Amino acid sequence: MAETTLLAMAKNFDKNAVSVKFLTKCRNSIYKVFCPDYAFVLRLTDEQYRTAGQIESELNFQKYLFDNGAAVVKPLQTESGKSCLPFEMNGSRFWVSAFDYIDGKGWDERSDNSEEIYITIGKALGKIHRLSKGYMPVGVEQRRLWSEAKEFQKAGELFKYYNSGLYDKFKEFMRQMETSEKNEDNFGLTHGDFLSSNYIFNEDNNITVFDFEISTIAFLSKWS
Repeated sequence: MAETTLLAMAKNFDKNAVSVKFLTKCRNSIYKVFCPDYAFVLRLTDEQYRTAGQIESELNFQKYLFDNGAAVVKPLQTESGKSCLPFEMNGSRFWVSAFDYIDGKGWDERSDNSEEIYITIGKALGKIHRLSKGYMPVGVEQRRLWSEAKEFQKAGELFKYYNSGLYDKFKEFMRQMETSEKNEDNFGLTHGDFLSSNYIFNEDNNITVFDFEISTIAFLSKWS
């Protein structure tokens, strides 16, 4: 995609944008946008992958967490207060969103795997979960239950085809999960993809969490 086009998108979120650099592509295309003294992230999402409502729900939750002190990346908004913009090109539609750019290192780029780091990670997840108990979304889509994820929906048939023993264990696991007691302390909105690839550390080992795309209603972490 031409830089002039990307820059025009970026200026919706910050008029000071001067250049754009491609970073990575997986489910989304991610770009770093440079301003004179800072940078931010531009994200393009194909409408075939997610709806605008799903993205707005993600960003609404993430903004709530950031505003309440969680160690998460801040979603950006336009001057009119929008966090998700449509963009059409060559017959395709994309949803455009933006976030603060945070300098730091991923898990594999670091050498410090001390117990203190694991505690830092656990505390960050715990705070997200504690704050989620008070999250009262208005005007956004309800997030799916953990059991509605396609991985769980398809797992049973895969286990049944390859290993009947695993299939029986999977069925029992799902039965136990579905019948387990659920209350506000152990069940609620979670990150849903809390992997080492979805948080970074700065030089002081402070953590920042991102990628809230697949947040789901599920059992909360013991760190809550």
